[in-house]
Amino acid sequence: MRIGTRTTRRSVVSIGHTAMVSIMLSLVLFTSSYADIYWQEDFEAPTNLDNWVQSAGTTPDVSTDLAFHGTQSLKAIYTGLATPGGKAMTRAHTNVEEVYTRFYYRTAAFTYNETKHFRQDNLNTPYFYPNFWTKNFGSSREMGLAGQAVAELCTPDTGFGLYDSCNYLPNRAVVPLNDNQWYCIETHLKMNTPSVANGVIEMWVDGVQTLSYTGRTFRGPNVSNPNGNSSLTTFGGISIYVQNGTGLMYYDYFAVGSTRIGCSGSTLPGPTGLTVR
Repeated sequence: MRIGTRTTRRSVVSIGHTAMVSIMLSLVLFTSSYADIYWQEDFEAPTNLDNWVQSAGTTPDVSTDLAFHGTQSLKAIYTGLATPGGKAMTRAHTNVEEVYTRFYYRTAAFTYNETKHFRQDNLNTPYFYPNFWTKNFGSSREMGLAGQAVAELCTPDTGFGLYDSCNYLPNRAVVPLNDNQWYCIETHLKMNTPSVANGVIEMWVDGVQTLSYTGRTFRGPNVSNPNGNSSLTTFGGISIYVQNGTGLMYYDYFAVGSTRIGCSGSTLPGPTGLTVR
């Protein structure tokens, strides 16, 4: 009986110890999975857009039309032309040289026309350039990025001269963004070390990498380079715009962090119209 009792006590202690270790491990894993996210916005009540600074005029607004997560999303109404004055809603994050985003994206009856989505830049001037726009080029349903005042010479079909604009088009796979479907889109931007070609641009759509540009020179060697380009420019915030295009656009579950954030759950549709390059 004593042996049985002792064995039972050891079992209880062992089970208790195992449970405690499991709980602690779960807490560590849970914490680490969110430790690198600067902020995550689901556009739900009660905060809605309290964490954002909105320009006067037409900007995206919270909507209950549909949502990927919860009951609300951010809705942008495009009416063809750029919103006068470039109205935007902006949210800051930790000032860094490398940043990742993850957001869910959907359109309805949308026609692209050099459509801009959001800009990533240093919110503190004078070190404002280079900065980067997530956008669709021309009428293409593929999403890419455009750099402003980058310190590299782009090819004639993707941009302009040194310290000017450069278009970073999909170069890994083609994933057209169809209407009435949620897509998980991730981006990765890394400023180069001044005088070193080690800048990075990457994008994924539903986990499929569509852009991969490495060994790039975005910042010039000096604090003051042509067209406002500076070796001190970093990333410090997101500005969502309503510029160019016709139709409805929705964002949800928008996150910004220092490492790749990844897509959530298993409800994402598989990529359609995928063409690998």
